[in-house]
Amino acid sequence: SIWRNTETAQLDGLLFVAQFAWRPRPATTLNAKEIQKVEKNLKTYMARYGKEDEIRRKRLEASANKEKIESLTFFRDLFAIRSAKAAEEQQERIRLGLDIAVDEGEFEVMDELEEHFVSEKVETYFG
Repeated sequence: SIWRNTETAQLDGLLFVAQFAWRPRPATTLNAKEIQKVEKNLKTYMARYGKEDEIRRKRLEASANKEKIESLTFFRDLFAIRSAKAAEEQQERIRLGLDIAVDEGEFEVMDELEEHFVSEKVETYFG
């Protein structure tokens, strides 16, 4: 391996060290007959291991979905508790005369639609 340590390779006081390592690939442990057998049965192996990969992927997705469902359930429970608490506090403010009634009609809802021109292409038709 070759190590390079230069002052020009410094960035914000960090020194970068580069390593180049090469080694040849080891010789295969299979003989020619076994290699032909593997090549012949490659589709079978791909199908079998593809099914195993699909099962593993589905299992991981199910686990992720379970976590999402648990998080959503936790959020909904917490939201229900907080909403009930807010309603109780609203009733208490009304009872004490601290609540200022807000008419829903006092506010104007405005929707804005923005359109942006992306590109224009002119094509001629010679028909």
